[in-house]
Amino acid sequence: MTRTKAVLFDMAGTVVSMGIFDDHQGVVASEFARILGLDDFQNEMVASAFTGRGATNAKQNIFQQDFYLFRDIFAVRYAVAAKELGFKLTRSDTTMLSDMWWKGCIAKFQELGLHGGGLRKGAIDTLQTLRESGFNVGLVSNLDEGDFQDFLSVDNFASYFDFHLSSEAAQSCKPDAAIFDLALEQAGCTANEVVFVGDTPTQDIDGAAAAGMQTVLIHEELKQATRDMNSTHKPDHEINELPELLEIIQGL
Repeated sequence: MTRTKAVLFDMAGTVVSMGIFDDHQGVVASEFARILGLDDFQNEMVASAFTGRGATNAKQNIFQQDFYLFRDIFAVRYAVAAKELGFKLTRSDTTMLSDMWWKGCIAKFQELGLHGGGLRKGAIDTLQTLRESGFNVGLVSNLDEGDFQDFLSVDNFASYFDFHLSSEAAQSCKPDAAIFDLALEQAGCTANEVVFVGDTPTQDIDGAAAAGMQTVLIHEELKQATRDMNSTHKPDHEINELPELLEIIQGL
């Protein structure tokens, strides 16, 4: 049996808590409504457009591409939502809203820090234990490089990994094969020597499984189900919290 040599992690929702991405949704939505000259984001019509099917479908269409910038996803989402309401946002408006979103996420991560709720429970101990046990530990994220580096700079977050790879640096977004190939190159391993841990079946699990890696699906915090189960590969293992990973790795 081939010995596992590396453990690779997705970032958002897997190592970093999704709470930092959800907490300021209302702030961005209120600014969206203000730009359009609308009184209240709580207005049902505005809320429906901002979070509705049109914006969601536009985002999903971008996800079908092998490579995209994450900020562009949000810019398209805001533009489509405005169009559904009979308005047109300028490029500067959508860029500003996208910047507000990501800056808010990073600010929340900085506020909470690595030990105050910015990471999922047990993340630091799990990462440290894996590295102390001799595993090569990597972080592979569908994120624009500048935002990725901002996250990595908080409390020396980058130091818990042997390498880190963003989709922009790879010019490839999970589940596209190229980002996994580059991750294997940086890990210095073959696919059957790697375990990939992620929370999104269609991006993390499908992509890693297609590359030949073993896969571990981590469920959403406080839930027993994942955000997206429309995947083509069943994960090799499923966990609810990161410390459970250590027992799985020991058994491989």
